[in-house]
Amino acid sequence: MDVERSPSFGELLRQFRRTAGLTQEELAERAGLRMRGISDLEQGVKLRPRPETIGLLANALGLAAAQRQHLEAARRRSPPASPGPTTPTGSDHRPVPPTSLIGRAPELTTLGALLGSPAVRLLTLTGPPGIGKTRLALASAERSQRDFPDGVAFVDLMTIADPALVLTATAHTCGLGDLPGYSLEESMHRSFAVKRFLLILDNFEHVLAAAPRVAALLAAYPALTVLTTSRARLHLRAEQVFPVPPLSIPDLTAPVDVASLPENPAVALFLGRARAVDPDFALDAENGAVIAEICVGLEGLPLALELAATWVTLLTPEAIRDRLRHPLALLTAGARDLPARQQSLREAITWSYRLLAPSEQALLRQLSVFVGGFSLAAVEAVCSPEAKPGESALAGLATLVDHSLLRQVGDPGAGPRYTILEAIREFSLEQLSRDDRAYDAHARHASYFLALAESAGEEGLGPRAEAWLMRLDQEYGNLRQASTWLAEHGRTEDSLRLAGSLWWYWQARSRFGDARAWLDSLLERPAAGRTRGRARALAAVGASATLQADYASAQTRLSEGLALGREVGDGYVVILALICLGRVAREQGDFPEAHRRLAQAVCVARARADDALTGVALNYQGHLAQDEGDLEQAWHLQEEAVATLRRQSKILVTAPLGAVGELALWRGDCALARRFLEESLVVQGSLAPRRALDNRRDTAVDRCRLGFIELEEGRLERAPVQFRQNLTIYRVVGDQRGIAKTLEGLACVAAAGGQRERAGDLVRAAATLRTAMHALSRPPSTGARAPSRPGLRDHGRERVFRGVRQSGHEPGFRARCIDPSSLASGARVAASHARAGKVRK
Repeated sequence: MDVERSPSFGELLRQFRRTAGLTQEELAERAGLRMRGISDLEQGVKLRPRPETIGLLANALGLAAAQRQHLEAARRRSPPASPGPTTPTGSDHRPVPPTSLIGRAPELTTLGALLGSPAVRLLTLTGPPGIGKTRLALASAERSQRDFPDGVAFVDLMTIADPALVLTATAHTCGLGDLPGYSLEESMHRSFAVKRFLLILDNFEHVLAAAPRVAALLAAYPALTVLTTSRARLHLRAEQVFPVPPLSIPDLTAPVDVASLPENPAVALFLGRARAVDPDFALDAENGAVIAEICVGLEGLPLALELAATWVTLLTPEAIRDRLRHPLALLTAGARDLPARQQSLREAITWSYRLLAPSEQALLRQLSVFVGGFSLAAVEAVCSPEAKPGESALAGLATLVDHSLLRQVGDPGAGPRYTILEAIREFSLEQLSRDDRAYDAHARHASYFLALAESAGEEGLGPRAEAWLMRLDQEYGNLRQASTWLAEHGRTEDSLRLAGSLWWYWQARSRFGDARAWLDSLLERPAAGRTRGRARALAAVGASATLQADYASAQTRLSEGLALGREVGDGYVVILALICLGRVAREQGDFPEAHRRLAQAVCVARARADDALTGVALNYQGHLAQDEGDLEQAWHLQEEAVATLRRQSKILVTAPLGAVGELALWRGDCALARRFLEESLVVQGSLAPRRALDNRRDTAVDRCRLGFIELEEGRLERAPVQFRQNLTIYRVVGDQRGIAKTLEGLACVAAAGGQRERAGDLVRAAATLRTAMHALSRPPSTGARAPSRPGLRDHGRERVFRGVRQSGHEPGFRARCIDPSSLASGARVAASHARAGKVRK
């Protein structure tokens, strides 16, 4: 009689799998095992699996207790495995990335050196969601294969929920057999005994409790190297952490060079993924700057760039850029073969958010009120108002940095500062909006930065000017956010106070257009009354309009600000308004009014012992004396201004230094002129923001003066270099008067080179701009009645300007200057010279 044969373990496993409707691949993914391991079990290649494997398979198949017992019985009937140690075979089972790695050459070089170093046993790649840790780990392993002759194994821990199963998953992925009588760890240690092997543990952040098991492996196996990817470090002594940075992004502080854009890593990635969905997509002169803005807006985050690029089939680059104001809504619909958490940026961030403790989630929500970064002091004031003495938010911040949700930046000597990716900030802000404490967080943020702005207004022009400039550079986004929130919540006066305290910062950083847009929007709101805040805002916007040569708007705002400043007793506003009104009168040729306003400003400033504004008023009085041809008086006033401001304000001393340099030129002392101008440029350099120094208006003014020195010394090939650089700077900051002065300088170069017709065209273009802004037209670097000094080369400048002034008396000349077509012609002349490589001879 035939005895019914009991099914083998492999046959029973295949039966259960098919009943569950699963493929081998699907079962392997559910169980956290390799598909090859499932295949070997079903085919009987591997006869007796470990009990831990039975548990993983039973859970993945959803087996009932009786079915699990049948599976365990089949295992017991199987013959034992060979007692010899097995060999890791993971090198054949690394996933092959479907796309090429772009823009990571520097990182691969660094990681190659680290993996090849005997001193590095555990290397952890950390970074925020979407930064590309897994892709970089695989590429690094590929490059380092020679250092690991016994193989490389990749273990994806995403499906492992229990840290206790990390070693089980690792053993099965590495293809390690069982050793009867030994525990799993002992079996792995014996198998790894003499192998030069690289083990990649991917997505370790949610099984951090398994870190001690990794340490045990390293201790037991001296030749093993472990490479982990994790949003949080493992905190093991052997660990070498490598924070994966975002891709490099284009520099938008300078004109975008479309030809070199494809060499930028972020742009290269965007273009590569865009062409994958639209082969006809191309970078060109029209969309180059927009694509650069997209890459900057996405902060070089690879996942965000890839998701944004998929939209090129439906949206123009301009539309993609505009929709990135809310990136989480756009950055969806990733490839279907990606894990769900990588198919949208929101899901990637949600995964990290859920790994945090409730108190850490609450801190991240509150940090979303900051824009552009924050200091520890700001966090303690805004996010920890109820903390007990001696407590701080430092521990919470450390955890968020550890989880790659924040980055610590800046000079540690200046105190810690932190930034948050904009996409993470938007997600956190959404979470905060559902929190009943959201209003309080925003209110504390606004109050903190209102106090900061007013302190800057009081101290910014003093000896600590340099420190205040750098701090306001860092906090500019927070200041703007605080001002907007205050205005939107009915606290217009507070918002005006905040913005009105920043006028000196806007002048120092040449942010006149930004200042006017910000302040005008506040002043258009329902009046908060005739208050000190409104007076300061009026003076600040008037000062910015003055520096942009919008004299009509400046006159209106400054006159209102002066009257209100006197009414509320704000001497600071009175002095600033008087100085600027004096400057407006001078630029429009009303010298008596300019004398009156500036004399009043000096009187009030000295009465208040305000050295900073006294020095500014003296500087403008010196310019006025120069305009009237009294160069000795101009020299005296500018020297006094330099002496006053040298002991008070590095920010303001550059203006009289440059003016003294200009006067030295008119005395015929080019060496002395150069010395003063170069000192001014050195001071400006020490105050330079992170962006390029070339974007600063004060630098352009002094370079223009250096151009006249080159011209005076007969270096016609060098003089136009200084002038041409200034056209871009003046255009960026919106300084029409500066453009006119630079065109006049180029006219002098043309005249010196015998190009009379060209010189006349340039002077007329400058006159067109001056007439449009109702400014006095005069020869550059001189006053309207300034005499030529003996020994000073004329280079034809007086003859050129005399001819233009005479033509101004011809009927219709003024009308031609203000005619729109004439203005367009002047703008074209300016643009053509900005592009010119050199002045034609």
